[in-house]
Amino acid sequence: MNDFYRSNYAHGMWISGEFSAVNGHWYYTGTMEQMDYFNWTLGAVTDSADKNCVKMTAEYSWTHDAGAWKTLNCDDTVAVAPYVCQIDIQGAELFDRSDRCQAILAKTPYFCTNTGTRYVAHLYCGRSCDRDNATAPCDEPQSSTYNRTSDSPTLGSGEVMTFSCPGGQYLAGGNLARACGVNGTLLGDEPVCTDTPKTMNMKTESLRRRPHAIRAFGVYVLDNDAYRIPVRGNITRWFYYCNTDGYLNIAIFRKTGNTRNRYIHVGTNTFICEAGYKREYVVPQTSQISAEAGDVIALMSPQHHTLSANPCNGASNEIMVIPFTWAVNVTILQSLTMFPNTTCMVPSFGQEGRARPTPTYFRFLAPSFCHESLIPGLDLEIQSDNFLVTM
Repeated sequence: MNDFYRSNYAHGMWISGEFSAVNGHWYYTGTMEQMDYFNWTLGAVTDSADKNCVKMTAEYSWTHDAGAWKTLNCDDTVAVAPYVCQIDIQGAELFDRSDRCQAILAKTPYFCTNTGTRYVAHLYCGRSCDRDNATAPCDEPQSSTYNRTSDSPTLGSGEVMTFSCPGGQYLAGGNLARACGVNGTLLGDEPVCTDTPKTMNMKTESLRRRPHAIRAFGVYVLDNDAYRIPVRGNITRWFYYCNTDGYLNIAIFRKTGNTRNRYIHVGTNTFICEAGYKREYVVPQTSQISAEAGDVIALMSPQHHTLSANPCNGASNEIMVIPFTWAVNVTILQSLTMFPNTTCMVPSFGQEGRARPTPTYFRFLAPSFCHESLIPGLDLEIQSDNFLVTM
């Protein structure tokens, strides 16, 4: 298709697509060639015969759909000409509007693809996040000390290659998830696997004071890829930043797979958080919560202005939408099985993993707090896909 366009047009052209209600596929307009790349807006209807054409919102518009595709009816007389992109005979070269894109991807490899950050990523980091004629592919590193776990041995810019340590070994340094840079090299550091577990720190410096805090009696459920419990273990320590002193209730919930009662309470730790600086709460051994991989953390305080956080409701890019409800006390918090509402809260986030032969430790930082979990027999695999990125 690209060869056809380049051989027939001297000054570039618009490429558009149409939806076939017969088989449910999208085709390049006027051809029988299926489209294999899409960049839909989050609310685009892509499987309806009434929305059978596609257009792209201007990349530099102020809407939250900037640079993405919307669907519309092909027969809509008031709609502008539909298109998905413009191809030039010499080939397009994209540009990064920020000089920090490669540095961000080095620390946050999923920046280009995470549903919460991809809008900002493609708006400011077009070259870093979208393969073009000026970028080189990244190939799998030749190493006998760690293994590739992602599917493809070759990636384009902004795509992520993942790795793991061999069985019985521990990650002592480097990154198990690495994004492809524009010069054809994987960003971040090469994984270092050893027989002896060692300490690994990731983004613990992100824990800091925020201009706002969670609301009193609000239950914030961190059911998000970046904040679910990553591995099985006991919660031994919580880290937090509170704007004012007050009680914090930190509960663990487990998904049931039931559509009616989606969550079941596993355990709760309640303590008084101290205002200012980075604080920690060491959980007594008898109060440690036994968590499974995939469990979610819920936060609730009966006082105003305790746990520091940034709300993002109504923002053009709501990057952290999570389940939310209310509970007037801990008993009600622990009885919850559904969280019918949502809210947006931007967290300070980082991780630290500390592995030991038996047991092994893992520490996870969430919205201005973190936890340290006691993990027996862990083959430590921590992906530093830190969610919050400041442009």
